[in-house]
Amino acid sequence: IYHMCLMAQATFTSGVYTQDFGTSDIFSWTDNTTFVGWYATHPSSMTHANITISPPLPPNTGAFYSYECNGDDNQKIGTRPSNSTPGSPGTYMRYGLRLHNNSGTTIQSLNISFTAYQLSLAENNNVTNELEFHYQTGTTVTSLTSGTYTSVPSLWYTAPNNHPGPGASNQVAGYPCTVFSDKSACINVNIPNNTEIMLRWSDMNNPNNDPHLAIDNVVVSAFSDAGCVTPLPVDFITFNGTVKDNIAFLNWETSNENNNKGFYVEKSPVHEISFTAIGFVNGKSNIYVPHQYSFEDYSLDQPSLYRLAQVDMDGTVHHSNIILLSPNKSINISYTNPAHGFVDIKFDQTVGYAQISIMDFQGKELLQSEMNNSGNIHIDLSNMPSGTYLLKVLLQERVHYKKIIVE
Repeated sequence: IYHMCLMAQATFTSGVYTQDFGTSDIFSWTDNTTFVGWYATHPSSMTHANITISPPLPPNTGAFYSYECNGDDNQKIGTRPSNSTPGSPGTYMRYGLRLHNNSGTTIQSLNISFTAYQLSLAENNNVTNELEFHYQTGTTVTSLTSGTYTSVPSLWYTAPNNHPGPGASNQVAGYPCTVFSDKSACINVNIPNNTEIMLRWSDMNNPNNDPHLAIDNVVVSAFSDAGCVTPLPVDFITFNGTVKDNIAFLNWETSNENNNKGFYVEKSPVHEISFTAIGFVNGKSNIYVPHQYSFEDYSLDQPSLYRLAQVDMDGTVHHSNIILLSPNKSINISYTNPAHGFVDIKFDQTVGYAQISIMDFQGKELLQSEMNNSGNIHIDLSNMPSGTYLLKVLLQERVHYKKIIVE
């Protein structure tokens, strides 16, 4: 079994495609451009939402969203349907990933993993809300609605929290990335060379109110054989990870182990797939009850892939599925808001060079300033008309967008 090469209008290096949706707020969407290979059924607009602990409440508008939680700049994409967007109950908002097989041979299986989030609680009469997952193969697949899609129930995400209310106040709470599930499955497919597959997420517009649902940390691994990986002598229940202050906390659980020596924890940068071992955790040899393991990586300084290399007593190595984790520690930016004639911008640590712009919501730059030291910055807004604008901060090769009200 070996990895294949796919393309999402870009090279799918070493058989592994990853997408974490970056750190910059997203206010517009163009199919196959905003993120190469990604499509949506409402591509003309994107609403950005910073989900915080309620109050304030999450946005009530039905839309295609990019999300972050408590200003962490870790973007996710998702949807909140409503009876006006995209239409009457029973319709869907959809987005998907288009991949092209450029390997020279047939791809027979994909291992797909992502993290799914419920970001709000809706007064939905306890109606179950689900983020559905389907796929379609073909010579060229660009439509999210036409053609025959195959369901993968193991990759559906069911929002765990409901509310009995009929919908008087719609959202009643926000979940700042605290309600989520790591989804992973191997699917057997038939993708001949020079053909494509579309992976699709669908969020139904239910008769009552709908929560905000989103995804992040998408990883797709392609194989030339069926079954994704050689069957392991260890049965995994879970393998996932969380991040806090740039520390990756990896956790996995086995249901039974047969001649298991242990696990190498392997890590690779996203931009150049090259796994190296960063630690070893001893196994239990032979055990037939569930057992939990953990490992911490204190050097998560860029988006990274993790996998387990399980080692038998005879030295045979088997690899687990792959997960994607990204740093979530960001520089805190505080600023005067509303602003009366000026805005003071402060940083909680040394930042070096920073470029600051005031923009309208059409992207036009109205004012620009910069800073070349670790101090704060004072910007004169006395000539700015009253209104709501975007504050754009270019800082350490990352772009941060904040709303600012000038009075």
